[in-house]
Amino acid sequence: MEKKKNLGIELKRLISQKPLENTDYYQLSVYSEENNKFNYTIMTNWCGNDENNPLIEIREPSLIMPDIAIQLFKDVKEPLLVINNKTDLGYFMNLFGGNGLITKKLCELYLSELIKPKKNVKTYYGGYHNIESIPKTKFNRAANPKLRMRILKRDNLRCKVCGASPQNNEHVELHLHHITPHSHCGLTEEKNLITLCHTCHKGLEPHLDYSLYSLIDVGMFSDYTYQDEYIQRIKNNIKLGIERIKKKL
Repeated sequence: MEKKKNLGIELKRLISQKPLENTDYYQLSVYSEENNKFNYTIMTNWCGNDENNPLIEIREPSLIMPDIAIQLFKDVKEPLLVINNKTDLGYFMNLFGGNGLITKKLCELYLSELIKPKKNVKTYYGGYHNIESIPKTKFNRAANPKLRMRILKRDNLRCKVCGASPQNNEHVELHLHHITPHSHCGLTEEKNLITLCHTCHKGLEPHLDYSLYSLIDVGMFSDYTYQDEYIQRIKNNIKLGIERIKKKL
């Protein structure tokens, strides 16, 4: 109980802590995935394009104006932890995670790999994603059988445009369609796949139609979390962090 109390005190301290004056900061988010692995995202800006595929952007960390960043995160009701020294960084990276405002100097000293320019693809629902953090299977053109069946069941075995189904007409053929095309670096994952019948798929014009996302209840930047989800992520981060520390002891 005492340890939980102390962790709560440290978390509140980092949330209320003021940024250092005349200091550069990066914004980094750390969160746990369903597979109990940690993922990292950092606010970035464009610095070039991949020479082999111009649709892939090279992005580097953006320097952040601390006061504006803190207010922006308050507006979406997500705390922003201010990380000013090595001790703060230890709490953030190993236990709390969430959204952090970290001094550029700390990042250069301890997170040099994370802040290197990296190749990114853009998604309608989640902004930019570092290619290295995306499972290789999501770059496959065809969905594997299990993913295909999940999409078909989600869409009730019907074309999401006209409603046609092989359950009512044996001549109806259902396809999985990439809303952001595979040729445009669209990923093979649930949020980018929709069920269409052969006729609607063949007649789709333009081939990239963002309005199709609304048919599967996916909104622009819908990957961004709400407060309840954020709090749950923090709790899960702490749980996984403690387990990770125990294994090292």
